[in-house]
Amino acid sequence: MENIILLILTLDPKTWVNQILYLVAKHQCFVEESRCSVLGTEWGGSLRISGNWNTLAKLEDALTALQNEQPGLWLKFKRSPVLKLTEDHMPYLLQIVAVNTPNLLNDLTLFLVEQDIQLIDFQTDAFKSNYSETKLLNLLMRVHIPATINISELRERFMLLCEDLNADGILEPEKSIK
Repeated sequence: MENIILLILTLDPKTWVNQILYLVAKHQCFVEESRCSVLGTEWGGSLRISGNWNTLAKLEDALTALQNEQPGLWLKFKRSPVLKLTEDHMPYLLQIVAVNTPNLLNDLTLFLVEQDIQLIDFQTDAFKSNYSETKLLNLLMRVHIPATINISELRERFMLLCEDLNADGILEPEKSIK
């Protein structure tokens, strides 16, 4: 099985999401992962679609034709292998609530890079405090931590980072629900 990553932006998700999912099914492909949300006035989504090489090629042709026919629909896609980690990793969740500053996300991702931690996905939601106009950010990240890293030392470095950022943070194992 091969994969394509499909990115979508549209003002009319009711029409185009159904049309895209119809094309996926028609070409005997499978949606393996997806992340979709309203972003501003646009609806955005990313999907990992799998299939054999020829069904994906036909789907790519159909998506290109759809894109060319519809000016209100923005699509980008490319072939991509599935992420395979080269060593043992532990899945963790990282959550931060802090004043929303321009450098907050950059400082946090720099910390992850310096620790050799793999970022899997993240979500941010900006909001205002109930009692003031303070702009806050709620950040949730899924990460994979190499098994060679000492978790208690990492947690200590993470808490020091949170102190520097004046943020409340949590680093905890991701638990499987069965």
